[in-house]
Formats: sequence, C-alpha cells, structure tokens
Amino acid sequence: MARWVEIADVKDISENEVRRFDIDDLQIAICRVNGQFFAFDEICSHQYASLAEGHLEGHTIECPMHGAQFDVRTGEALMLPATEKIHTYPVQTKDKKIYIQLED
Repeated sequence: MARWVEIADVKDISENEVRRFDIDDLQIAICRVNGQFFAFDEICSHQYASLAEGHLEGHTIECPMHGAQFDVRTGEALMLPATEKIHTYPVQTKDKKIYIQLED
C-alpha cells in the first residue's frame, strides 16, 4: 500500500539544489529543477556515495565519487561507471509542502 509522506516546505529547497532526507530506513534526495521537485535514492547505485553531495546540472545528477550520472526524473544511469538505475519516487506539492509517495 502506498502512502504520502510530508518531507519539507517548498521554500526549504532552492532551485537547482539537492537535499538529503532520512525517511524510515531510506536515504532520499530531493532536488528542484525548473520549479519542479524530484525524489530519488540518495546513494549511488555504482558504489556507496552521496548523490546529494554531487553536482546537479539540469535533470542530471553526477556522483561525486566516480562521476556516474543519473536522470533525476527516471533514475536511469546515463554514464559509466553506473549501469543500474536509482529508484525514483512520485512527488507532489500541496499547501506549500513537499510530499513523496512510499510503498509499505
């Protein structure tokens, strides 16, 4: 069963910023690109590294450890050394709050 979890206020994440949030046992990154929010696994699928510490360019997040790149909209791996996608989460905003959908 899916549930929506409140993460932050819209004003807490600036344009082209990535922030990490710990929710239950998950480490999730949320970024804001062109006014839209995207949520994805915060840990690189190639090796344990924080994507929230990486470089965001448009819809692409680059891992700070080895330069692997992912599309924040789909989680697809765009550049080696990563070959596996990262999980993405549905995001919605309501009453100036950011919510992500988690599966129980």
